[in-house]
Amino acid sequence: MDKDECRQMKRRMIVAMALACVLVPGWARAAETQVLEVIPLGYRQAEDVIPMLRPLLAPGGTITGMKNQLVVRTTPSNLTELKQVLATVDAAPRRLMISVRQSAGMDVSRDAASVQ
Repeated sequence: MDKDECRQMKRRMIVAMALACVLVPGWARAAETQVLEVIPLGYRQAEDVIPMLRPLLAPGGTITGMKNQLVVRTTPSNLTELKQVLATVDAAPRRLMISVRQSAGMDVSRDAASVQ
């Protein structure tokens, strides 16, 4: 293969790639470099957060998990977005204290219940 044939082949490849980007809009985004990361969860289970995060995943990305760990393969920018959402969703639960008091008296009309 001489230099002219090599140049023509390069030009054809460039034109083909340009056409692919125009004809298939998501192709350029899907071709971005993806990273794989295991994210430990603090307070929620993977089965609870995966349905919330899946719609936010970049095209071509995947998210799976088990118990308190997520396995995410996506673009670095999308991973940052997912971690921001996780910081809000995987927060410590609020504590609720319920107290019950019973009256020892026999008069039913005096017995009352209260919730605080």
